Amino acid sequence: MSISSTSIRSTSGCSCGSDVWAGGATSKTSWRAEIQGRVHWFPGPFEHFLDDLVPCSVPYTLTNDITDAFAGYKPGKGKEISSYEGLNAGLNKLVESFGDRKIEFYDTHGSAMRFPFDTFAKQHAISYPDLCASWPGETIPKEAFEKKKSGEKKTDENSVIWQQLAMIGEVKAERKDNPFPRKGEVNADTVVKLARCARNLLLANGLLATFVLGIYEDILHVARFDHSSAIVSPPINFKEEPQLLQRFLWHLTHPLVGDTIVGCDPSIHRLTNSDRDWVANQLKTAGVADVDAELAEFYKGRKVDVPNSLNGATTPYICYRLLDVNARLFSRATTVWLTLEDTRVMGLDGALVDKTPPVPSKIRIMKEAWRQLVRKPESAFYERLADTIPDGERKGLAKLVCGGDLGELEVLNWETTSPKASQCMEGQRDLRVTSPEGHAPPGPPCVLPYPQHQTFSWTIGRGDPAWTYRERSHMRFVVDVVGRPITKARNTKQVVMALRDAIIGHRLAWEKGGVLHRDVSLGNILIIDANGGEHDFVGFLHDFDYSAMTDSPPGSKPDKRNEHDRTSGEPDDLPLSDDPEDSEVVRDGIESTETPKDDQRKERTGTFYFMAIEILLLRVVHGVHHDLESFYWVLLWVVLRHTEHNLDATIAQNIFVFKNDDSAAQAKRGWLYDKAAKFDIPNNPALSQLMRDLGVITCRGTPIPFVTPVLLKYDAILAIIDAALEKDWPEIDLVPCKWFDRSGQSVVPGVTSDNHPEEPIPAPVAAGSQSRSQAELMPPPASTETRAMRSKRRADAVQLEDTPQAATSSQGTSDSSKRRRTAGSRAASSNSTIVRSGSNIRSTGHSGSRSGLRSKTRAQQS
Repeated sequence: MSISSTSIRSTSGCSCGSDVWAGGATSKTSWRAEIQGRVHWFPGPFEHFLDDLVPCSVPYTLTNDITDAFAGYKPGKGKEISSYEGLNAGLNKLVESFGDRKIEFYDTHGSAMRFPFDTFAKQHAISYPDLCASWPGETIPKEAFEKKKSGEKKTDENSVIWQQLAMIGEVKAERKDNPFPRKGEVNADTVVKLARCARNLLLANGLLATFVLGIYEDILHVARFDHSSAIVSPPINFKEEPQLLQRFLWHLTHPLVGDTIVGCDPSIHRLTNSDRDWVANQLKTAGVADVDAELAEFYKGRKVDVPNSLNGATTPYICYRLLDVNARLFSRATTVWLTLEDTRVMGLDGALVDKTPPVPSKIRIMKEAWRQLVRKPESAFYERLADTIPDGERKGLAKLVCGGDLGELEVLNWETTSPKASQCMEGQRDLRVTSPEGHAPPGPPCVLPYPQHQTFSWTIGRGDPAWTYRERSHMRFVVDVVGRPITKARNTKQVVMALRDAIIGHRLAWEKGGVLHRDVSLGNILIIDANGGEHDFVGFLHDFDYSAMTDSPPGSKPDKRNEHDRTSGEPDDLPLSDDPEDSEVVRDGIESTETPKDDQRKERTGTFYFMAIEILLLRVVHGVHHDLESFYWVLLWVVLRHTEHNLDATIAQNIFVFKNDDSAAQAKRGWLYDKAAKFDIPNNPALSQLMRDLGVITCRGTPIPFVTPVLLKYDAILAIIDAALEKDWPEIDLVPCKWFDRSGQSVVPGVTSDNHPEEPIPAPVAAGSQSRSQAELMPPPASTETRAMRSKRRADAVQLEDTPQAATSSQGTSDSSKRRRTAGSRAASSNSTIVRSGSNIRSTGHSGSRSGLRSKTRAQQS
């Protein structure tokens, strides 16, 4: 995920610039893959769904007569649109006695709602929710829902936007359209509409979870979505029992935590006019040229409290511009913001005022993400780097300012107060709490049935804590360096300088901190931005989401050198364990106490286009030389697309193949063996020689049968780059890439969109057309599989069926990939679009026979 001051377009829809294209067949296919197996039935009656997942601060005691609330709602075949008026009237009658917590329902079936943030809107399909609800105590102007006149362009000021909505609903006229007990494309597409709207609500409002309504004639489901999966309530007949729906709405608008609705993040606050004035003054002081452009979507930003994981204190930051977003629903959902620390203090009148004298706030980068529990928090890697690399030596790396794992902090608090905690975390605490010595931070106790900053959807939906490995935890942290993509460099010399500094940063991270990046890619190498402060380097490496780390920093244990290491090229610096019985140094020098020892590093990570050839072909331990090879592929990617060279487009496009592992590896080999030596950039001899020299050492380092490769080393690569930088370079030689851009604009790949699930799915190619239609698109970093691994997983899944018990048998570290792969194999065989089906229409539950976590608890209590 790019930490960048330049807006980065989506990888999956960026080249076309078309809303229609982004909502086409490829998008639907990817959304179906996204939700498959990730929608669960709640294992209990509707009332228990409310108690557990929609807890409220004020008991529901309403007694007003709502028996005929939906008398005017008359659905039926062909009457869907005409029934909306009666439906909304009934919903509004249910909430009319809510006082200042009243929400307002609106008919939105004709309102086209774009992606919540304009910068990324063209890469995502337009949504058309059938109904929506305002925030408690607020209304939305009726003009926002009026269809625009011919030639009239709607803006945020006169059209409804996602930031105004607390909830949406999808309506179908007949019971047979209910997708949850059924399978098939039509029903899957109905769930996709709900899921896409849920994604937009989560991103637009920074929600931890969101609720959407599925209405099918007189039957209603409430679906709760977070970033790990969804849980669907049992069906209720809301015309016959409107008090159940009213009770849900009461719970939703009276949250135990936060001041808006259940699922809101209590550490997020809306921005005000005074906040904008203060930020504008700070940006002017920092020398930002066009302040109005920087604050174009200011009110879609937010003020957030950033935790200090050491003492539990928080620091307020104002996020004023979204730089990057991973728009997938069930994912890390990473957002990257430009931010300023709010240094104001409370004045005598209760308003925030500047300190005396005023304290200028530096522009920083804030990153939020929902990490998989099987991975270490990214902040842990930054903390290791901060502890082991002195400021005077730090180069090519961002530095952690503050931040932490909000989910872990909440779980630590929750487990001290909740009677459910021990049962819900049975055998899984090492996943939910990354540090064994973790203790609850100071503050009020967690009063929720389940934490919100760390998901419990799989545990609840599957009724077994063994599914914890599928859960996610909410991370938030701030780093000190602001940058822009290397494709936004002034010239190729600046690109190469940024690449060199990133390699130096990679070396420092490995040799000083024992941190191996494992995802060197285009979006993870940035150039220092003009407003990013003073630094003695041009570029830097960031995004340590997929990194691996030694148990302790190099040099902190006795020096037991391993002369057989073939990964780093510099075995003298490898950290080894005191006791060879307790740990083993694998080929990349990273200690492991797992069984098998090197299994964690054999998990394949990285961004597909930039993966080393050996990683594509074999299941091997990921080492330093693989990352160094990825630096070469990143540079080649940029040079091929943004310089005038001697290759025609067809040859250049076919170097990076977006098909399968073998095809991608063979295409790269073909380039190294046949084309690299002939590559020439006519107006830049220095770059031409650099590309040839780097091609030679990369070729020597690739695996060839019966030949021992000469593995890439830091010194060799840096020497070649430094020699090239001493030569003359042209001042202006970068050109826009127009290979696949229908609008004629340059495309900068960066993040995922509607079109890519976690394992990228290539777009279908028409007969006779070019197979490289997505060559400029970059799939997200993902733990993908080789064909052999996939075949074995599927074979295992046939035998292992549905129970994930073996997923918890390993007692390794919190980011153990063994646990994820083992249980994931079993889960794959049981998942369908909707996990459970076959509900009877009644308000008290469904007819499933599974015994979930809820039923276990009830039995114990009785």
